[in-house]
Amino acid sequence: MKKLIEWCDEKISFLKQNKIQFVNGIPVIPEEMLYSDIPDMIDTFAHRKEIPSDIAKKSLISYFDDDTNLINRLLNVDNEISVLEQYGGICGFDLSPCVTMMRPRQKLSLLVSAVYNCYAALYGIKVLPNCRVGDLATMSVINGIPPYTNIVTGELGCHGNKLKMYGLYQLRLIVKQVCPTIQFVYGNLSKKDIRYICGRSEQLFVMYPDHRHRTRDNKVPTVIEWDGRTYHKFLLKDYLTERSF
Repeated sequence: MKKLIEWCDEKISFLKQNKIQFVNGIPVIPEEMLYSDIPDMIDTFAHRKEIPSDIAKKSLISYFDDDTNLINRLLNVDNEISVLEQYGGICGFDLSPCVTMMRPRQKLSLLVSAVYNCYAALYGIKVLPNCRVGDLATMSVINGIPPYTNIVTGELGCHGNKLKMYGLYQLRLIVKQVCPTIQFVYGNLSKKDIRYICGRSEQLFVMYPDHRHRTRDNKVPTVIEWDGRTYHKFLLKDYLTERSF
């Protein structure tokens, strides 16, 4: 905990020197630093070398990972900027703000993640915002995401902790507030999940299999078009071939 606080103090001073705006105490990434493309692939920092070199600049590094690994990423961020520059950008940092944590710890996780994102962005790393929150009292962190901004979420952490429906409810609120043009998912959402999140509202999802399912089961990225009633599914490569953005 002490290392996280010291890290935040140092990096926040740097952000303020570089005129980063803060909303409710959370630094906000300038819009021009947000990632706005559709990546070919998303994988974790640990597995980044498995991203083919010819699509590296069209792929994102994900931080949906164990907190122990993420804290190591934080403490080594200055040495890893040059690594991140080899890719198209990053998914928003994801130090766990679990609902079962004491609220001050949740808020620290959210602050650390936002600071990391802004710090990397100041070095030219594009960031696809992660919409992770803790409990409902920490939802205000979403106020820093401009309307219609693409967002990303990872669904793997919800399995087995009996809090999946709570997470889906939060995502439903977030989607209503942000109205993302595209919602990216590292993992998979079922048709039932999508119906619950979106209701009658139209939404475009792009889902990237997690590392295990991609390498073990040969899963590939898919696109889901939800028109408020019907669920249309495509392979990402086919979808991009047929449509231009």
